[in-house]
Parts: sequence; structure tokens; C-alpha cells
Amino acid sequence: MLGAVFERFVEKSPLSVMVRAALERVLGADRLDLWYDRTAQKQYTRDLLLSSVLT
Repeated sequence: MLGAVFERFVEKSPLSVMVRAALERVLGADRLDLWYDRTAQKQYTRDLLLSSVLT
């Protein structure tokens, strides 16, 4: 379902897959954009959102 490459990562390095999944959950696109909106002082988001660059 997820692909052969992903399955190899799950088999050989399950910890890295779990950490990646946790980071994606904690730092999801909505949360990143909300965090950016709260902290940005001079920056703006016209067409490119922070989550587009980081995810």
C-alpha cells in the first residue's frame, strides 16, 4: 500500500519511521502556518506558505 521503499524503511529502521510520523503529526502544515502567523513580524505569506517549504 505505501510502497516498497517505505516498507524497507519500516523493516530496517522502524524508529526513524516512527519519529518521522510523530514529527509530521506535531508539526503538521496547519500548525506550522498558525505558528508562523503568530510569530512573523515583517514577513508575509502571499503565495508560498511556510508549510509548503518545510513539508
